[in-house]
Amino acid sequence: MGDFYQHPGVVTFHRLAGFPLAERERALSVEAGRRRLMLVVPALFSELGEPAFAGIIDLLRDHPFACPIVVSMNRMDADGFAQARSFLSGLGEEHRVLWNDGPLLMAVRREVEKAGHGPIPDGKGTNVWMALGYALARGDIAAVAAHDADILSYRRDLLARLCTPLLDPEMDYVFAKGYYARVGDRMYGRVTRLLVLPLVRALRDTLGPIPLVEFLDAFRYPLAGEFALSVEVAGELRLPGHWGLETAMLCEVFRHAPSGRVCQIGLGSGFEHRHRTLDSLGGEDALAGMARDIIRTLYTAIQEEGVVLAGPILGTIREAFRREAGRALRCYEDDARLNGLPFDAKGESAVVTRFEGVLELASAGFPGHGFLCAALPAWNALFSGLPGLRRQLLDAVETDNS
Repeated sequence: MGDFYQHPGVVTFHRLAGFPLAERERALSVEAGRRRLMLVVPALFSELGEPAFAGIIDLLRDHPFACPIVVSMNRMDADGFAQARSFLSGLGEEHRVLWNDGPLLMAVRREVEKAGHGPIPDGKGTNVWMALGYALARGDIAAVAAHDADILSYRRDLLARLCTPLLDPEMDYVFAKGYYARVGDRMYGRVTRLLVLPLVRALRDTLGPIPLVEFLDAFRYPLAGEFALSVEVAGELRLPGHWGLETAMLCEVFRHAPSGRVCQIGLGSGFEHRHRTLDSLGGEDALAGMARDIIRTLYTAIQEEGVVLAGPILGTIREAFRREAGRALRCYEDDARLNGLPFDAKGESAVVTRFEGVLELASAGFPGHGFLCAALPAWNALFSGLPGLRRQLLDAVETDNS
């Protein structure tokens, strides 16, 4: 069920009616012949045998307009890389597997580190960053789309909806972000619901009308991993290698995308990722680490906008967050009740308490040098400063996939 709400800063495309998939794919195939699209799927080797990933790969075989398809992976040895290549071999002759912790791409990373950018961590952010570098190094890609590897409800129309604002010649957008409600047998998406949205609103209420914060507040699901962007924007992005990736990307898009050419797209209801328990994440410490990375990224971006986050203002932000998070808990409990969904009030409240603790530690450490969030450099700047890096990156990917 769609609505008609439009935020003044970011265009929202709602899911209002049936999507003419066959017609849209034909049009996108024609346009992709002129402006090539690369699809990036960041993944861990451990996801290779998961039902969600297998279902996605089955639907991407012989895709009519996404070519090449790049699966950007880490946490695998040589045998694992061979397994990944075999598993993904049905994606067409132009597909590529990026072995981001293999010897050739690690050599690329070392060149970047030697130039003063590093250390480069392992993680989803680095997987996405390396894939963007590969797209730019090729020189024949006009736009890049990406989505996660753990979408249980993956449908073929996701990619067409996500890419239409960039590839349709009548629309002319340079960045599109997916949004959806993570609802199955209960509400999911706790980090978005109970940390990011309340924190952005706390910052807005505390700091006043800061354009970056207003921009972030426009997004309905800021941690969604589904996006599409032009290579012109991709080449300017500085991204972290950790859990702050999605937050940092929105901040960088705010800085580098022309006003009025950013949108978010409804990807439907019943949108399910593989749900991760605290145990599967590595326990409460991992949840706190995720929250810490996001807070560090957000605070660093605001500081870069010229706003000083120090002293009493940090305490005021914490108090505002406590109020906003408490309000969110009440709203979501009532929302669940209205929709006949179970709601673990005690568990949700405990997660908010955990986030409050992380925010307090973050406030105590900010803006010390060790707390500022380091970002991986923009590829345009790297290719300009390291003339041989483009060829080294291309050769590494082609050699690994030969």
